[in-house]
Amino acid sequence: MKDDPAYLALHMTRLRDRLAEAGAEYLKQRGIAWPVYMNSTVASIGRSGATTGSRIANETSLSPQLVGQYLTHLEKLGVVEFGTDPDDRRRKIVRLTPAGLKQFGHLQSLERVSLPAFEEIYAETGHDLYKAIMAFERALDREDALARYARAASRDRDSKK
Repeated sequence: MKDDPAYLALHMTRLRDRLAEAGAEYLKQRGIAWPVYMNSTVASIGRSGATTGSRIANETSLSPQLVGQYLTHLEKLGVVEFGTDPDDRRRKIVRLTPAGLKQFGHLQSLERVSLPAFEEIYAETGHDLYKAIMAFERALDREDALARYARAASRDRDSKK
């Protein structure tokens, strides 16, 4: 049965892939150099002007190691540059290069066109997927899926007695 919750991860993965492919194509048409999954990292840097890897990790909920890998890749692409934090000389700050700033402008244009596009889909379907996903994540923060599975399994066992 395709609307069975067991298929939820499959549908979410497929939806993620479709949205990522469309976003990647939109950015590619505008000369964006980085992979689409790095958009949140670039957006974090672009919005702050200059930041640190740990701040990016906190803002994006990505691991510090993954942020470090992304930043290394973005540096090789000429999108970001590193400097020393004037407040703490031991810490590196990262900022967009002039080329990165130009590309960040294209990323912002994607954000501007994606909002009305998604609002159109929300109106068409009667569901605001973003709000639903955020609510779902908050529910899982209160109690994770494994605990919920265990409770459901216990109720299932009890019902068969």
